[in-house]
Amino acid sequence: MVGIVIVAYKSPDLTVNFVRRELPKIDVPYCAIVVNNASTPEADRELAERCEATLWGAPRPHDAAGNPVFIAGFEDNLGYAVGNNRGAALLSSLFSVDAWLFTNNDIELQSPDLLSSLLAVMRARSDRAMIGPRVVGLTGNDQSPYHDRVSIWRQIAWRLLPFLRNTKQVYPLPQNNEGYCYWLVGAFVLVDADAFAAVGGFDDRTFLYNEEMILSERMARQGFKAYYYPKVSVLHYERASTKGTAVEQRRAKISQQSLKIYYRYYRHASWVSIFLLDLAEAVYRVLFSRRYPRAY
Repeated sequence: MVGIVIVAYKSPDLTVNFVRRELPKIDVPYCAIVVNNASTPEADRELAERCEATLWGAPRPHDAAGNPVFIAGFEDNLGYAVGNNRGAALLSSLFSVDAWLFTNNDIELQSPDLLSSLLAVMRARSDRAMIGPRVVGLTGNDQSPYHDRVSIWRQIAWRLLPFLRNTKQVYPLPQNNEGYCYWLVGAFVLVDADAFAAVGGFDDRTFLYNEEMILSERMARQGFKAYYYPKVSVLHYERASTKGTAVEQRRAKISQQSLKIYYRYYRHASWVSIFLLDLAEAVYRVLFSRRYPRAY
C-alpha cells in the first residue's frame, strides 16, 4: 500500500480539490493523510466534511477502508519536513505502508497509470529508493530532476554576482530520458518506506526548502539513489498563493536556514564558508534581489 502525505498550510480549497479530484486518479491501493498546519479544531472539522475524510483520532467510519483519507490538524505550523514525518508516522500506526508519496496539494495528476508506473520502475532495482515523474510548472518549466551537487562556493558566487548567472538555467533543462539523478523536487515524490525509515526520514531541523537535497544525502549514505521517470507527469501550480515582497523575504530567510543545515551537516562546509554564505545572502538581498529575483 502507498501512504500519501499531504502537508497543507491555510489552503483548504486546494486541499479539497486535491482530495476530491486528484486522489481518485490514484491507480494503486492507498491511504492518505492531510497534515493541516496552523489550523483550529473548527477548521479541521470543516475540512474533513468537505473532503469526506475522517478526522484523525475520531472513530473510523464503516467505509474507511473504501476512503482511507484522514485530516490531522496541528495548531503550530510544522513545516514541510516535520509535517511529512509526522504524517508518515501517523499513517504507519494504522496501515502497512511499503512506499510513501509526499505531495503538495497544488498538484494535478496528468497520467492515468502514474503511481503504478512509478512503483514498478522503482521496484525494478533495489538501489532506487526515490522516484519522481516529470513535474511541470504553470510557466511550462520542468521542475525536476537535478543532477548537480552544487558547492557552497558556487552558492556564494551566485549571490555576489547574480548578473553572471544564466537565469534560464534556474530550472532544470527538460530531460526526456529516465535515469538516476541527485535530487527530485519534493512537490511530488515517491519514496520506498523501508529506505525512508532507515535514514530517519526528513531532517526535522529544516522548516521549508532544500529538504530534498538533504534527503538525497541521507539516502546516499545508505547506498540509495534517486531516479527520474518522465514518461508520467504532474502539473504543479507553484506559488499560487504566495506573492508579495514580505512573503518573498520570509521565504528567503527560511530557505537560507535550510541551506546552511544542508552545507554544514551534509556537505561538511566550514564555519568560515557558512559565515561567507550568510554575508553573501545579505549583500544579495540589499543590492540584487529586486533586479535578479531567485526561484526556490
